[in-house]
Amino acid sequence: MKTDKHYTYILRCSDGTLYTGYTNDLDKRVRDHNSGKGAKYTKTRIPVSLVYYEVYENKTDAMSREWHIKHDLSKTDKELLIKNASDSLTDSDAETTMNLNKNISVEWRNKSMADDKKIEATKTEEIKAAPVEKKTRGRKPAAKKVAPAKKATAKKAPAKATAKAPAKKVAAKKPAAKKPGRKPAKKLGKIIIEIDGQQIDIKALEKKAAKLGGDVYVVTNEKKIFDTEGKSVDLF
Repeated sequence: MKTDKHYTYILRCSDGTLYTGYTNDLDKRVRDHNSGKGAKYTKTRIPVSLVYYEVYENKTDAMSREWHIKHDLSKTDKELLIKNASDSLTDSDAETTMNLNKNISVEWRNKSMADDKKIEATKTEEIKAAPVEKKTRGRKPAAKKVAPAKKATAKKAPAKATAKAPAKKVAAKKPAAKKPGRKPAKKLGKIIIEIDGQQIDIKALEKKAAKLGGDVYVVTNEKKIFDTEGKSVDLF
């Protein structure tokens, strides 16, 4: 039931973890958690039980306390908070918490039983809907007809090979003399230039110049390559 009071609460989930939240209707909020509508975290960890709550006169204080518990307290601190609170609970508060958890437990058990009945009913319907194979009486399967074997035909005797005259040997042709031609050009090795005592490969120089593009020129005293716009690349 919604009231003018605001609550900061802690739930213990089915896997033993703790969840902290805020509400202005404690009973409804715990029921929502157990129905899977309360929060994404508790949705896969139901049933949950209420283990701690604080009451505030305004929403701001309650939500501030929720943030503090979530972000500033470790699980050990929360467990200590729950233990100290349970030791100092009044009979009225203890009875409220006990009754709330008892009602939730009963509702959860009833819901689980209802779900089990639905599952059983679905299985029964599936079994009824499945096609029943007709049982055949013990009849021997009809023997398959075997085609009569074909009569083997007499094989013809292989024809006698006639002797062939030996082939005449053909005189081997002499290879034609190769015409004198140009000698293949020798491949050049690396072309190295030396600038101020340091050597650089022409291909490496071309790669550096390609980074600039267009026309480039080499300034040896600065050891750089420049393009027409003044952009440069280091030689070494």
